Amino acid sequence: MAERDTTEQPTPEPIAREGIGWSRVLVHLVFGLLVLAALFMTVHNRRVDTVHFDERWSGIFPDRWGRLADLWVEEGYWRHGGLWRLDRDEWFQQGVADGGANQWFDPATYEPDAPHYYRSNSALFVLPIAAAKAIGRLLGADGEQRLVVVLTSQIVVMVGAALVGLLAGRLALLAGADSRASLVLGLSAQLVFQTNPLNLAAYWDLCPQHVFVAPLCLFLIGLTDPEPRRSSVLRVVGVAGMTAVDVPHAAIALGSWAVASWLLRSEELRGRRLAATVLPAVAVVAVVALQFLVAKWMHPEARFLGSGILSRTGLDGDVASQSGVLDGFVRLIRGPVLYGGGRAGTDPLFWSTALAVPFVALILAAVRPRLRPTALPIAVALGTFGGFVLVFSNAFAIHPYVYPVLLLVASIPAVFGVLFGALEGGIGRPRIFALIAIAIAITSSLAALRAFAVHFPVGAGERLMAPRAALERSPIGVALVD
Repeated sequence: MAERDTTEQPTPEPIAREGIGWSRVLVHLVFGLLVLAALFMTVHNRRVDTVHFDERWSGIFPDRWGRLADLWVEEGYWRHGGLWRLDRDEWFQQGVADGGANQWFDPATYEPDAPHYYRSNSALFVLPIAAAKAIGRLLGADGEQRLVVVLTSQIVVMVGAALVGLLAGRLALLAGADSRASLVLGLSAQLVFQTNPLNLAAYWDLCPQHVFVAPLCLFLIGLTDPEPRRSSVLRVVGVAGMTAVDVPHAAIALGSWAVASWLLRSEELRGRRLAATVLPAVAVVAVVALQFLVAKWMHPEARFLGSGILSRTGLDGDVASQSGVLDGFVRLIRGPVLYGGGRAGTDPLFWSTALAVPFVALILAAVRPRLRPTALPIAVALGTFGGFVLVFSNAFAIHPYVYPVLLLVASIPAVFGVLFGALEGGIGRPRIFALIAIAIAITSSLAALRAFAVHFPVGAGERLMAPRAALERSPIGVALVD
């Protein structure tokens, strides 16, 4: 009778005990700042305080959040419960004047003197812009501070990108890559995320999903951290942040976590881990409810507007925006995606890969025991995106320029963290695939920047940073200099 092989399979336990050190966090933040500076020297190098900017770009740059922050200062934050007051928004006012916006209310019964608030979001995600504008005022900045708004929007994206990179690096460690290779893979992931056209477009209009990335990544990193106290802190901050940014998205994310944990790691649903995940969400939901109660108490005649759940799910039967639940994906690949038409943000190869790689990573984790610690964060990230856009498929079909940002949180760490990390851990010549990852990241980034630059060109006379001689050669530049 053959002797039973009792040899234990190698596991990444020594690596799994390593957390994310502050030095690595600092490296990712510095790298993000360098990329941010490069963006404002290239595709974002434009003046936003000119008549030419208003004439050419005001249609895609409503500055609604900058104006909302100004309203909070002028009338008091709690006077409106911190909510988005629609009837003070120029976009909404124009819709009323044109007889539009009737998907939210009946124009025949519209009361112009009553406050109208957006009911589908708490507007807490606008606080970074409000804080930046407040700092700008303290420093003596004048005017509408548009540059503060666009800079803050890109800083929010940068922070999210740094956390995506940290998540990818952490998954690469768990997959078997060494410390140096995992750092390179994380930075590569960060570059691809930060320069994706959908994230670059936050320059024009910061959306809740852009802000949602950072707390989601904190939560996912917390799922991989073996140190209980640090893991709990990451979970609490991540869940509280997700819920503050968007309650429906947070609910889908936590639902994905519960299902994936029940199937993959049942200890997640017990004790400190469960408390650190559920209690922050309950607390923030109470704060959001208080916002609406305060607005109603301050303005008993207030109206709360927004698309209903039947409209967002497409179960009202309306086919104006979609005919099937996959129409959002079709539009993402075929376009147009970004404002104003064009092909920026659409790339069949990129998005087809982005849709496939999280599933590939999960299958590899199923058949390779050393990759199983990477399965839960990838599953939760994939469920956060997939669960939302399938349930609210009509919303995805209408807004394909922002929801796929959350797909990147699953796909980019799956590529650079799990797949490249597994290759690094399993090959005899380490860091070769880290080098390949650098080449792929740079190629993808430059292609994305080129597509964005073609879609939103910057003329020589429009540049925020340009030699005076270049300005004087341009008719627009002459006007700007004068």
